[in-house]
Amino acid sequence: MSLWHCLAASVIALALASCGTTQEVTQAPAVRPDVLVPSKDLNLVRGVLINRMTGIGYRVTTDAPATITFEKQLEQSSGFLGGMFGGPPYARVTTVLAESGGAIRIVAELATVTNPGTSNEQRSELRGKEPEAVQQTLESVVTDIRAMPPPRRTPAKKKKTKKAAQLFGASWNAA
Repeated sequence: MSLWHCLAASVIALALASCGTTQEVTQAPAVRPDVLVPSKDLNLVRGVLINRMTGIGYRVTTDAPATITFEKQLEQSSGFLGGMFGGPPYARVTTVLAESGGAIRIVAELATVTNPGTSNEQRSELRGKEPEAVQQTLESVVTDIRAMPPPRRTPAKKKKTKKAAQLFGASWNAA
């Protein structure tokens, strides 16, 4: 067998051997940030959450009793080509606050959005560093709430009762 035939046979053998194997492309699973806040005060948790999210560059776009939506513009270098369709991409974080046994659970849904608020709005899964940053922010909400002193309980005030003489004058005692 000539060198040419040996080389061709080797190439064919390698090609056939590689047909039986599949190369798996793995992506990190979607992250859904989630925390349990040890507080019963929904307004307190909402306030701390808003302060923390605005602290990392988000703005509140929707505020309902159990849902708060935050958005911030992403850098163009994020790898998402949303700018081609009329505007820069935005990171959207929709948080749901639910009472859960003596605590409040915060669950966040993350998306990359182009043309937010328009009929051409496009949504895709938000990946990269941003989901980790949101999870850390939610964990800092828990830390902030735990660091707060418990609310003071004021003792019940005794009702002052007026004596009969004060109500009816001195003639009441004389009778």
